[in-house]
Amino acid sequence: MIKSFFMPLAIIAILVSGCTVKIDEVNTDTNRDDQRPSKQIDTSVYEANNESNVYQPVSSEESTAKDEPNPNLNDKVRDDQIYIQPIILVPADRENFSDSEQESMEERLNLFMKIAQERYLELLGSTFILNAPETFKSTLTSETFNNLDGEGQDYAHRVAAALLGWRETTRDESNEVYVVIYARPLNKPCGVAYNLRCYGGARPLNGTIKPGPGIVLLESRSLMDDNQPFLSTLVHELGHAFGLTHVNCHGRDLYTDSSLMSYNKSHHSKGFEWGENKSGDLGAEEYYILSLNKRVFPKFEYDRSIHNPTGRELVNITACYIPPMLKNIDYTIPLTPGKGYELFHNSKMVAGKDAANYTREQAQSNCKWNVETYNRVKAIRCSYNGEMFREVILSLTDKSLEVSP
Repeated sequence: MIKSFFMPLAIIAILVSGCTVKIDEVNTDTNRDDQRPSKQIDTSVYEANNESNVYQPVSSEESTAKDEPNPNLNDKVRDDQIYIQPIILVPADRENFSDSEQESMEERLNLFMKIAQERYLELLGSTFILNAPETFKSTLTSETFNNLDGEGQDYAHRVAAALLGWRETTRDESNEVYVVIYARPLNKPCGVAYNLRCYGGARPLNGTIKPGPGIVLLESRSLMDDNQPFLSTLVHELGHAFGLTHVNCHGRDLYTDSSLMSYNKSHHSKGFEWGENKSGDLGAEEYYILSLNKRVFPKFEYDRSIHNPTGRELVNITACYIPPMLKNIDYTIPLTPGKGYELFHNSKMVAGKDAANYTREQAQSNCKWNVETYNRVKAIRCSYNGEMFREVILSLTDKSLEVSP
């Protein structure tokens, strides 16, 4: 009835599996229907300081005096194009999360994302579409995200499920790569010393063979700490979300390779300052795989003479494709009585599992729609976190209100 790790930011390994698809048979141009884009950002409010290798913010007045914005930034050329959506995820048990803290996180994440967007533009000649950061204050606690279950759900799958529910979409319908900054409860630190895994890593939701929507997971403490290599990690993890694996999967050295998909320590950034070689370049395999992701990079075409001038053999490249996440990420968050949005028709629960991720506004809107639409139902009860929407029901209909026992 509802419509329709603090880790030292050593980058997390992504599991891969074999694939028998031949290179010349890969086709990722799926032409799905367009999904709603979120508000977009102004991409012209920062510039590079080549002498210090640090990106410096500039004022809006200064930016308007410059040339017209680069047409390759936020340039939509296909209906099913992917938007990169930065999100601050706040679990229900994160206390005292102030408006100023939210604003500070969003502004800092916004700047990091712009720099990453510009780096991919430098490497590919075109780049991804970037949305403004949003904050998702979930009704789910950190325990819900952290707990494993018998179906193989880890924190990445649970966070993905919560986000898909919040956006009212599915892995197949989504048109977003979520860059999630987890605002962990301050009294529940992570790391080896606390026997609690920190959040970190990324991957496409549907694997490299069917690229498009994806997820990146990082910690807010790393975002806000200038001593952490957040920028270089962000660029690396975006690569995973776009379908890239580590370079050793392609037979290259994981610790010395020049690619941003390596673990080369010389690439580590510090605050807004790049590491060596702007934290890495791309190899022939990376260029080829990104050229397959037409929903993120519709303009980028692989050119052997440019992207593989040494003629490196790519015959085993499909062995390094990332597999899809578990099929149940659309349905991994269980309903908890008294938590999130609950909808009853004649005492029967009719809310789906995604209702646990509804905001209060979404719950009120859906309750209103149900009351207006199902006029033959004798009693409709809606609640959010245990609070019944009596005023919604009574203002729309003269039906008898079903009161909780």
